Parts: sequence; structure tokens; C-alpha cells
Amino acid sequence: MLLPMLLQGQTAIVTGASRGMGCDVARLLARNGARLVIVGRNRAALDKLAAELREAGYSAHSVTADLRDEASVIALMKSALGLLGGRIDILANAHGVTGPPPGPVWQWDADDFRETMDGNVKSCFLTMKHVMPTMLPQRAGRIVNVGGTYGHKGARDRALYGTSKWALRGLTRSAAIEAGQHGITVNLVAPGAVEGPRLVEQLDEEARLTGQAVSALRAGFTTRAALGRVCTGMDIANAVLFLVCEMGRNITGQEIIVDGGTVV
Repeated sequence: MLLPMLLQGQTAIVTGASRGMGCDVARLLARNGARLVIVGRNRAALDKLAAELREAGYSAHSVTADLRDEASVIALMKSALGLLGGRIDILANAHGVTGPPPGPVWQWDADDFRETMDGNVKSCFLTMKHVMPTMLPQRAGRIVNVGGTYGHKGARDRALYGTSKWALRGLTRSAAIEAGQHGITVNLVAPGAVEGPRLVEQLDEEARLTGQAVSALRAGFTTRAALGRVCTGMDIANAVLFLVCEMGRNITGQEIIVDGGTVV
């Protein structure tokens, strides 16, 4: 049985699409009919994904941007409007940074703090700020920020990263209150550990710093989860799709935790 294309005729910007869960979000939205602008800093990776989607019969354009820089975000939105016919229905912010290697809060300096907040919070603020002027007169729009479960708990040796994810929750909720009267929903998806290059890098770095085996560190993620497994990028993409399609029309200012039952 063929399922309906839930986003037929919709346009979307997906950030962080050059690798990992951002790629999965882009693929799923495209398969459901959305015309895409995919965004990141790795031109080769973006072009490869855009070509893959076009070869499969979908509409996708790649744009490089530094989302921490306001001028770059303004240029992105201008390009997206041109490529998408003057309308932006969906913004999925799937980008982010992991911050400095694990360590206590007194180990890091102001530059570490600023870089983490810029990568995870300022960047989302800028994309939201500069997509809103298009969505407001449309009286419609869907924004989803991808946060993390470290924004729902304290985390030893990850204070800077956790702080940025807590802040993103506040930004999302407050923006939802402001935008709701204009028909715009703003929500957050909070992944736990997600299979992919970022998790591999995180485990390798933590193993190097602590002397623990990568296998033992990975096992820690699964044993803490009620379902006994870590997430895939498609698990996150499915949650994003739910929030941006008609099924999520009356949900705003909310968070969906997708972590296999770790934060319960």
C-alpha cells in the first residue's frame, strides 16, 4: 500500500544536512513531497546529498552557510526564497556542535562557552529570526529545533553542551508563544545517543580521555535505555516529520524526547 506524501507542495529548509541525522531528516522530508534547500558548511557532502535526492526524483538544492554569522544566515534565506519560489513552510534545524571534550566546568574558558552556545543556540536564533518574516505573512509555518537529552538533566563533564541544550529549550518555548498567533508552530526534538559519525567521534574521544574501552562506553548507552538500544537518525527524522506535517498542526512549544526510554 502506498502511503500519502504528507508534505506534498510544501517547501523546507533543513540545516545540518551534510551528515548524520540531518541527512536523514532531509531524505524523509523529500520522500514525503517537500521541496528542499539543504544547508551546511561541507559543500561536497551537501552537493552529494542533493544529487542523490534529485536522481530519486525529488527537489533539492544545496546552500552552504555559517549559521553562527548573521550575514550568512540572511544570504541563506534570500537564496532559499529564490530557489523555493518565494515561500518557506518548514525550518528543521538539525545542526549543532558537541562542544569541547568532556571535563569539569572549571576546565573551560569563555571561548569554549561562546563557541558552544554559538553553535547550538545563536545559530538557531538566527535562522528562526530570519525565516519568520517569510512565515508571518503566510500565516503558517513549522519550525523544529533538534536539541538533546542533556537539556533535560544535569550531565557530569558536559556542562557547556548541556547548558546550550537547556537554553535551546527556552528559546523554542518562548518563540512558540510569540509565533502562535501567526499560525506558526515551534517545537523541539531531543535525541539521546544517535548512531552515526558524531557518536563514533564522541566515544573515541571519551575512550581516549578516560582509558575505558569504546565497547564499554557504548554499552552504557544501551543499558540505560528502557528499550535497550540507541537511536538511529531515522528515529529522529520520524519525530520531525510528525511535527511538521498536518498531524502536528496543533502542537507547539513542546518537546519530543527520542532516546529509547533513557530520560523517563
